[in-house]
Amino acid sequence: MRFKPILERILVPIDGTSGSLAAMQLATLIAKVFKSKVTVIHAISNELTSLEYQYASLITEGSGAPFGSPSPIPAELIKVYNEIENSFYRKGEEILRQAVAFFKEQGIAADEKLVEHVEPATAIMKQALEGIYDLIVIGRRGDEEKGPHLGSTTVKVAHHAEIPVLIVRQSGKISNVLIAFDGSQNAERALQYGAYLAKNIRAKMTVLYVCHSELSRLRPEQVREAGNHILSRASEILEETNLDQRVELGNPAETIIHVAQQGEYDLIVLGSKGHGAVERFLLGSVSEHVIHYADSSVLLVR
Repeated sequence: MRFKPILERILVPIDGTSGSLAAMQLATLIAKVFKSKVTVIHAISNELTSLEYQYASLITEGSGAPFGSPSPIPAELIKVYNEIENSFYRKGEEILRQAVAFFKEQGIAADEKLVEHVEPATAIMKQALEGIYDLIVIGRRGDEEKGPHLGSTTVKVAHHAEIPVLIVRQSGKISNVLIAFDGSQNAERALQYGAYLAKNIRAKMTVLYVCHSELSRLRPEQVREAGNHILSRASEILEETNLDQRVELGNPAETIIHVAQQGEYDLIVLGSKGHGAVERFLLGSVSEHVIHYADSSVLLVR
């Protein structure tokens, strides 16, 4: 294996929900194996700024002055706003305190970062860039836990972060890893990243190639043969002769999800781009569908 990922520093965004706890548990597993240092980050919602504008708007409208014109804010509203702001700070500080204590109990070095009046995804990506992190481990945030779709924060981080992102759906363990591979350069990196992670945490691993159903209808046997050839490349990259491999025919995103469900895989590993002009594993198509609808955790590798 030519590429070995560095996992020295892990960034874990938290908001105090069950999704954050799941992310912390999986980050703990990885940090113990790789002796990583963890930073937990909490963004105080920019709803505070929105509330401030709402108050100003109400005051302006009530006074009959044109919107945007200067108008004194009543002392009572300033007091209310300050109380709300302080409650956000206290909650954020408590969330971080509990998270740092959680990691400390597990013997993992962790520091904390509290940011204010910033859209959470922006804060996460800025911290990831400035702090030179190797991995973001993020759970489904509180407003994302009610349905199959991920909310805007996780989607934005998955789309725009410049480092690998692990989106946590299941907590506690990674024992069975499914790596989607299409032979592209980006898929090679995901393959090596996923294999390195699986070996070090002693998880089982399967490499999956999905032949698109439109192609398989033409000459299914030839398409399967081509898939086996691509997977032989995966064996060469990982320098393994007994690699567990699967070739499937169908819609790539739906097939990856189906195989992960049927095989009870804890983690799906994907590259952010696919092979050729079609870029079948390009985020926004296959990868985006998988991160939205898979029941397994998903590691998106760049």
